[in-house]
Parts: sequence; C-alpha cells; structure tokens
Amino acid sequence: MKYYTLFSILFFFSIFLNAQTSEINNSSEKTTYSVTFNADIEGAINSGSFVIGADQLWVGGTMNDWTIPGVDPLYEMTESQYEGVYTTTEELENGDYEYKYFMIHHGIPSWEYGEWPGSQNRTFTVNNDNIILNDIVWPDPWGEVEGNDKEFVEIYPNPSKGIFIVETCRQAVSFQINDITGKPVYNSRSSNHNTIIDISDHAPGIYFLSLFTEKRSITKKVIIQN
Repeated sequence: MKYYTLFSILFFFSIFLNAQTSEINNSSEKTTYSVTFNADIEGAINSGSFVIGADQLWVGGTMNDWTIPGVDPLYEMTESQYEGVYTTTEELENGDYEYKYFMIHHGIPSWEYGEWPGSQNRTFTVNNDNIILNDIVWPDPWGEVEGNDKEFVEIYPNPSKGIFIVETCRQAVSFQINDITGKPVYNSRSSNHNTIIDISDHAPGIYFLSLFTEKRSITKKVIIQN
C-alpha cells in the first residue's frame, strides 16, 4: 500500500514537472510581427548613383544590432513589382527600433553609402500588429515628370498632402490609384485637361496613379506626406 502511494506521488509529481516545463517553454516563444520595408530609390536610379544589377540596397538598424550592411542576407532588399521601389519583410518582436538604408556597391560590405552620415536614424515601433514602412530614399528633386511622358501627363504638387492636380494632353481619361500593396483606393473619369484629385484621407506613403485612354495607359508614382 505504501509502495502504491509512493508510486502515485511520484507519478503525479512528474506530470506537474512536465506541465511546468511546457509552460516555461511556451512563455519563451515570443510573438513576432511582420515589418515590411519599402524604399523608393527612383531618384538614385535616375541620377545614376544606384546602378541596377551592379548595386544592392540593404536596410540595417537595431533590429539586426547594426550588422555591417552587405553581411546579413536577411536584410538585403529586392526589387518590388513597382519601378524604383525595393522591399523586404522581417519578423520582429514588439519594441522601438532605429534603422537606415544603405547602398552596397559591387557586393562589398560597407557603412560608407548610407542615407546620411552620423547617428540620426529613422524610427518605428512594433506594437502588437504588422506594419508597412514606405520611405523615400535619396529623392529625385525633379519630381515625377520625365522623358516623353511629360507630353502626356504632369502631376503637381508631388509630393503633396494628398490633394494634387493631374494635367493631361487628352480630355477623356480614366484614373485609378493603388496603394503600395496594389489595393485600389481611388477611381474616377475626367473629361478635362486638368483634374483635381483628393486622397488626403489616406495614410502618407507611396501610391501609384494609372491613367487610361483609348490608345494608351501610363502609371506614375504619387507621394503623400504629412
């Protein structure tokens, strides 16, 4: 009888220890959230300071202990579906982070080609939710009108606070604006050469304005700032 009682005590004690161990292991599994970095470097591409195919774009910061850019492949950015926009998504825990973008020339790891010298960094906070960061890096001061497109469409002001004018050489034009994820946020049709568009109720970031006529279509980048 005593043997049976001792066996029962040891049996239930082992169950208790297993439960405690499982609880400790579960508590050590920290929750992470997706953080997507979208960097618009069209200005650097247009100016020739970033050469597609020869140069790479990396993001670094406190999330990877400021590992020298060009070393940690998790933080190399790749071309997105949008021209001039590079992207990467990382899984991060709740907290405050600092970061900055870096060019890597010819695959050589270096701190030399950051956005700017010194300790002034971009910041973001993960707080129980996935987030998307839309950043303009090395902006092009000449705006969105370039090449032969100037004869077809002008967008101004751009960047704006969400209210801007689209000037076209054709009167019958349809408009669609998508956000960085490809979700449509605006649709309209105009019979005027000058059209005022208001998307100021949407979050700051990068948007893509597509214009359609019977013979052609064109997509231009639109930037909303605070």
